[in-house]
Amino acid sequence: MYNKLLNTFRSEIKTKIITLLIKYQKMTVTQMARYINTTRSNLYQNISEMLKENLVLPPEVIVKKNYVEKYYRLNTEAFNVSQKIMVEELLRLGNKEIKDMLKSFFMAQALLLNVLAVEIDSYTDEDITNIKNNFDSILTTFGSLSNENAKILAEKITEILGELPDGDEQNIFLFLIFPFANTNLGKYILK
Repeated sequence: MYNKLLNTFRSEIKTKIITLLIKYQKMTVTQMARYINTTRSNLYQNISEMLKENLVLPPEVIVKKNYVEKYYRLNTEAFNVSQKIMVEELLRLGNKEIKDMLKSFFMAQALLLNVLAVEIDSYTDEDITNIKNNFDSILTTFGSLSNENAKILAEKITEILGELPDGDEQNIFLFLIFPFANTNLGKYILK
């Protein structure tokens, strides 16, 4: 099961599909194609593989007039995995596999941020007022930590998330605690 997930996370297309299905709960391939820059054929192939791997549930088929729409959802049970075992499996991966996975993850998050930006652009004044009324629950931060403190923070976040009751999932969060190599990253970014 862990290898199946890790292989999926190495695929940029599949990671983007997962990201969209987390955001929108259910989507057709046509809807996904608006966000993912690939052919519908490629999307169908990736969805088919994810269905076989039980990462996506069989589609909900809706007939509208003479048109059939297939809505796909994530099989959330497939993603309920032990963090400890996942880390052990990650450590077994080669450098190329880790690089592919990280690239896919960041590209999927870039897609999500773009989707959110477009969504915010369509907000009404009333929507913005509602957001302002909930500013006390917004956390934005960026910084760097030592490896030791990053481990402590990751453990605390994992602990807190495990204590939270299931809810309506209307808020989005992304925690990324990533040990960038001690290289001059700027030399790659600033060129």
